[in-house]
Amino acid sequence: MEKVNLVVDCKNMLGESPVWSLSENVLYWVDIIRHELWKYDPQNGKTETRKLESSASSVTPCDDGRLLLACKDGIAFFDWESGSREIVAQLEDAESTNGPNEGRCDPAGRFWVGTMPDDGIGNSGALYRIGSDCKPHRVLENLSVPNTLVWAPDLETMYFADSTEQTIYAFDYDIGSGEIGNRRVFATTKGCDLNRSMDLLLMRKDRFGTQNGMAVA
Repeated sequence: MEKVNLVVDCKNMLGESPVWSLSENVLYWVDIIRHELWKYDPQNGKTETRKLESSASSVTPCDDGRLLLACKDGIAFFDWESGSREIVAQLEDAESTNGPNEGRCDPAGRFWVGTMPDDGIGNSGALYRIGSDCKPHRVLENLSVPNTLVWAPDLETMYFADSTEQTIYAFDYDIGSGEIGNRRVFATTKGCDLNRSMDLLLMRKDRFGTQNGMAVA
């Protein structure tokens, strides 16, 4: 078993959505409860934070240097240097008691984000896909805690977990349109000794770039 090292003693109340920025060589993540956005630079060991107007559940780096946040009050672009935030999309109506959860970009740059009940009870959640026009498209409904998305290296399969259901689902994926279909169970911990929910999926590759498994947390 590999040794786990403490990198940042951030004492987050609910740290989520760690994502590596290839252009900056830094790590971003959010603390949902404290309404904070974090950045860690491993080259100099420096850690910075920004206070957000609204809680964010996920962060994604954009090509133009901005960050895309899934916030309680909407999907927003955020500029790290100025601290400015621009809401560009609303996922659900004002009466909804759902809030955003996990969000990730697919291989074509579309942003996928799930919503879940604020109290974690029921299945009013949904999964949305947002393209360059910033218009949300509801892809899946009747979800409990939509969590973690990952795409296979062949770009033909998308994996998605519903944590409450303790199940990872696989879908046929079309990179051109972003459409998914043929939903099936890929793995589940229901009824087994593990009996745990899934919160993070990562594709593993060997040193030649060949997929050799999936890491699940």
